[in-house]
Amino acid sequence: MKRLHIFIFALFLAVQGTSVFGQEVSGFEYFWDLDPGIGLATFVATETANDTLEQTADIPTEGLSSGRHMLYVRARSSEGVYGPTRKREVFISSVLANAEYFWDNDPGVGNATPISINTEGQLLDGCGQISTAGLSIGLHTLYIRSLSADGRWGNTRSAQLEITAGDVPWGCPGDFSMDGQITTSDLLALLGEFGTGGPCSVDLTDDDQVNISDMLIFLSVFGTNCPTQ
Repeated sequence: MKRLHIFIFALFLAVQGTSVFGQEVSGFEYFWDLDPGIGLATFVATETANDTLEQTADIPTEGLSSGRHMLYVRARSSEGVYGPTRKREVFISSVLANAEYFWDNDPGVGNATPISINTEGQLLDGCGQISTAGLSIGLHTLYIRSLSADGRWGNTRSAQLEITAGDVPWGCPGDFSMDGQITTSDLLALLGEFGTGGPCSVDLTDDDQVNISDMLIFLSVFGTNCPTQ
């Protein structure tokens, strides 16, 4: 559930600006972009009635498109009188649900090679998921585009890369440094994340955990070389 965590402060000034100076603040109401009318927005009661309001609040953002929106807040006195409406601009960023990549020629939106994202979030981490297998030596263009949780594809981004004869395709378990050899530097990388997990870690068993199972797999290939193209 997407929510905006904000700190509401000094709303007593909004009430004091009216004829209800000295009354307690009983809460506030908020709305996005369009005013439904005084008393018709979403109301949040104060934790304790007072003549000042300092309170944290989680404001839901479900249903809002990505981009700029205006959040409006107005305080209500204990007598039910609302103060002036205050506003703040908020940028709602897209939550990524999926992504895909392709080389050189676009197979069509949704038809390229998927890049998995462990959990929905704002960070696309495709480490270790871009394969160069099958590409000829020379210049190639890599394209990537992402899909938001609300079903919208973003713009396709590209980067030109040169594939050489010594390039090592991804898929060599244990070669975390991507130099074609499984050496002490890779062992140190594994030990540095031992007991942790998550996307783009040194997880060799695809269970989002770096543990003894990964260590056993690593030791079985330690000192070997990865195949080249």
